[in-house]
Amino acid sequence: MRKILATLAFAAGAFLLFFAAAVFAFYHMIQVGELRRFLVGEFEARSGLKLEIGAAEVEIGRVLGVSFRDLALKSADGTMTVVAAPKALVRVALLPLFQRRIVFYAVHLDRPRAEIVRDERGKIPWLDLLLSLPFHRQQSELSLDLRELRIDGGEILFTDRSGAKEPVETRFQT
Repeated sequence: MRKILATLAFAAGAFLLFFAAAVFAFYHMIQVGELRRFLVGEFEARSGLKLEIGAAEVEIGRVLGVSFRDLALKSADGTMTVVAAPKALVRVALLPLFQRRIVFYAVHLDRPRAEIVRDERGKIPWLDLLLSLPFHRQQSELSLDLRELRIDGGEILFTDRSGAKEPVETRFQT
């Protein structure tokens, strides 16, 4: 009986040490900026869009998360902003990190702003950019298992320049 308890205690200690090492390694990746560079590079290479994000912070609670300041998703040439938010929180799964994969399963956007412009021909270039995002194209180190997308206090400004002489603006707020 004593041998079984000692083995269980050793296994529990090893598991806790392993978990602490994973959290510390992930925290170090974020502080050094490796995760930020990796995410920006992977996203831009796969989507053809430009991603600008500010400083990153680790948020440890019930679930591990990374908070980014000043998120801006722009067209490839940087002229059109698709979505901008002062803060974005991305929840990260820990176990896939040991398999050298990053899995995001929740994204929370705080007060995002999107400007959609419909041109004179009736086309919405913003929509074409979003439809080009590579959600189901290939599997690699970056995996997206999006179970939750939460938007707190978002705003959409829709400008219609087709049909009328002057642009018609419509604003949606949550």
